[in-house]
Amino acid sequence: MADKNVTLRRRNSSSWDYLYPETLVEQIVGLTTIGTNLLEATNPGADRFVKILSDGTVSFIDGDTLLSDIGGAEVGHDHNISDINGLNTALAGKAGVDASGKLLAAHVPDFLLGGMKFERATDSGDLSAGNLDLDDLFSEIPGSSEDERKGYYFIIHTDCTLTTSGSSIVQAPGDEGDYTLPISIEAGDYVAYLGESGGDHLWSIINNTYVLASTSSKGVVQLSDATAALRSSLDGSSNPQKVIDERALRNVMKDIIYSATEPTGVEGDLWFEGSF
Repeated sequence: MADKNVTLRRRNSSSWDYLYPETLVEQIVGLTTIGTNLLEATNPGADRFVKILSDGTVSFIDGDTLLSDIGGAEVGHDHNISDINGLNTALAGKAGVDASGKLLAAHVPDFLLGGMKFERATDSGDLSAGNLDLDDLFSEIPGSSEDERKGYYFIIHTDCTLTTSGSSIVQAPGDEGDYTLPISIEAGDYVAYLGESGGDHLWSIINNTYVLASTSSKGVVQLSDATAALRSSLDGSSNPQKVIDERALRNVMKDIIYSATEPTGVEGDLWFEGSF
């Protein structure tokens, strides 16, 4: 028998309604109010969902009512996380946290761990006869691995001498150049932990304050006052001189005098004797 196009209708009060074939739009419209709302989407609060009541009847509800019903529903289970298919696989490799909710260092990029981290300022309790033991400071650095400990630094609270009772060495000296312990250090300087190498604890010194410069060490220079120096005192390398400002320089140099006869001058003047 050849295929036939079959139309099935249903009698309405005054006309015949198509039952088959009927377009999808016509079928949705056939759901009356909820069908119109689904198609037009003009009323956000309109009834678009079907709720089966306890007596088996159907009720049309809106989205807010549906969310309220879902939110009030109780969901219980007796499964462990490991029982949920695929969950462990999905979580594998994701960043973990410790008991306080902080990311574990193993899951943090190396560049974030490479920065300096302030630990504390030293105090009188850290000193013994004016000495500050770097190994004692190392014992206070947080972390259980070198990646976690690297970059912690301490601010020195007073002039003192850095020492070691174990295996601390200064790998990166400050710009004063000292790297062999014991090393004199000034209040306000930093000591930063660099990591471990061959069992040694490596440190760096960051100079923020400086000793006075000398012929044997780097440091700062100091301006003299206006009455400090005569020309004769500029000689003698064993006692490095302060930097003299313009006023002090004028006091040292005094006047330069060109004269064939002895001039009247004051201490520090220069006299070029001769015929000019």
